[in-house]
Amino acid sequence: MVPVSLAGVYPVGPESFLCGLLHWEAKDRYVPVWLPAFEGARLLARLSGWEPTRPTTEDVLVEALSASENTVQGIELTGFHEGIFMATLTLGNGSEVDARASDALILSVLLDLPLEMDESVAAQTGLWLSPEDAMSYFELDIAGISAEDESASGDAQADAEFEQLMRDLGVEPEEISGDELDDDV
Repeated sequence: MVPVSLAGVYPVGPESFLCGLLHWEAKDRYVPVWLPAFEGARLLARLSGWEPTRPTTEDVLVEALSASENTVQGIELTGFHEGIFMATLTLGNGSEVDARASDALILSVLLDLPLEMDESVAAQTGLWLSPEDAMSYFELDIAGISAEDESASGDAQADAEFEQLMRDLGVEPEEISGDELDDDV
């Protein structure tokens, strides 16, 4: 498992679908988690400081767990299948509860617990955001690394081995990087 943090919830695209954006700081990657409209709006409201006048389902769950002295010890995004994230809540007695990603995110906020993600899931779903794209799509100001300095796969050793393989096969660096322009195009 690797730690991730919730950078925020953002309306994206002309439809303004809500996206929870997780930051995998160790690899400087971002993981978009698309949220159902109602749950995404409620998470966005909570992040903005909204407090409901009556308890929500999440509030009841937190209160019930607290009253039973079986608190949530960990919140993890454990799987990803056909665009859907799977989450697991680990309780104080060691039992695990299957959860939706949207529920895991809001419980993380309500319980002030860190989020963790299976490293293979983070590697599969994480993406590098340029500072320009982060500002354009999410109005998020990030200090970025230039694309030239960034490892394509996030694993510099694997990139070096791939580059050597390409050279061994006779592929020139210009052909890989696209620096050489084809005059026929």
